Amino acid sequence: MWALPASLILPATQDLVFAMRFGVDSLLRVPEATSGEVHRPLGGVNLLVESLIFLPAGAIASAALIFWLRAAGSSGAKRATVLGYLSGLPFAFVGSLLLPLLFDPWIGATLGGAAPWLLFTWLGYRAGTRPRVPHGG
Repeated sequence: MWALPASLILPATQDLVFAMRFGVDSLLRVPEATSGEVHRPLGGVNLLVESLIFLPAGAIASAALIFWLRAAGSSGAKRATVLGYLSGLPFAFVGSLLLPLLFDPWIGATLGGAAPWLLFTWLGYRAGTRPRVPHGG
C-alpha cells in the first residue's frame, strides 16, 4: 500500500535539493531548447517532471524494503531494515546523479540509485536478523 509513496522518496529528494540550491522557480521553469544543447531525457518539460527519471530506482528500493520488512521476524529486525533503507538514501542520491554521466540517463539513474539503496537496506536487514550470541558463554 505504501510502496508508491516510498517510490517517490528519491525523486522528491532530488527536487528538494534542486529547489534549495536554485529556487522553486528554476524547478518549475520549462527550459528553452538551444542548438548544441545536451539531449535531456524527457525533452521540453520542467525539472519537476524530469525528476521522474529517478522513480524506477525508488520503486525497486521500496519493493525491496517491503520484501525485507515482511521477512524480518522481530520489531528490532524491522527497525534495522528501515535504518539501512534510510542510511542508503544519500548514497542513492549521489549514485543516481553520477551514473547517468557514464550510461544512458534512464539506466544510470536506475542503477546508480537502486544499487546502493538495495545494498544498505539488505545490510540493515542482515544486521537485524543475524543470530544473537549470548555473552559470557
